[in-house]
Amino acid sequence: MGSSLKQKNQLIEFVNWKCLFASVIATLGLFGLMALIGSFDPDWYTWRQATTYGDSNEAIRDGWLLQPWNTVSSFLFASIGVYILFLPYKKTDVKTTISSSFLIRFCFCLSLVIAGVGVAFHHMSLTFVGEVMDRASIFLLSAFILIYALRGKIELSSKWFLPSWIVVSSLLLVAMIFLPVISRYLFAALLVVGVILEYILNRKTKGFSVNTLYACGSVMVFGFIFWIMDKMKVFFSPYSWFQGHAVWHIMVAVACAVLYYHYSRESTKVDTQSFVEVG
Repeated sequence: MGSSLKQKNQLIEFVNWKCLFASVIATLGLFGLMALIGSFDPDWYTWRQATTYGDSNEAIRDGWLLQPWNTVSSFLFASIGVYILFLPYKKTDVKTTISSSFLIRFCFCLSLVIAGVGVAFHHMSLTFVGEVMDRASIFLLSAFILIYALRGKIELSSKWFLPSWIVVSSLLLVAMIFLPVISRYLFAALLVVGVILEYILNRKTKGFSVNTLYACGSVMVFGFIFWIMDKMKVFFSPYSWFQGHAVWHIMVAVACAVLYYHYSRESTKVDTQSFVEVG
């Protein structure tokens, strides 16, 4: 009973009207940015096309907004990123977590905001530049999940977290540029590895919830099913507002929100026997 009440209180703390307001402002800002780009009426066909050009089921329209629904659905990444960034921080001087460290949370939220912009630009233009921005953002997320999972064995420190995150993300981006065909599958593989490491290395951490991790994975799998259906170009009408790839965007963004909630449940009290001291 006490555990259930504590979980309910933690969920209530996750609901914040100030964060919602900031999130709405960020979303409106993205619509404004999209309108600003459209005012220049760019001709995307003069740019190098994405290697995934035409892969999505949504029809390619005339003008500067080639895939409107796939574009708009990606805004949710940025909205959630801004929402999480403005959530209250846990006061602690004993253990560095995403709930207590501005830098670590900023890295996570920056990945989401870049995803919102990058994925949107990709589907707006279907250019190689947009594709690189799209892949870069998801690799930033993948790198974060992989590195943050190590907190179960190594005490987090801003001295090494940020450089490590940048190096791993850069290596993944280089792999994407030279091996663009496998990059989309690499993302899925990295997520699976990240979730497995999260469980193996942190399951004994106080506050760890396997249920929230299962929820995150379930949402991802549900979205991936829609991604496959969209890829096969079945069920969805090319000109409909309901697109499988757009659902995939929404589900991944929601999974990121669930993942942050999973992280935030962790206690800020350190177990000195669980860590190896790092600079």
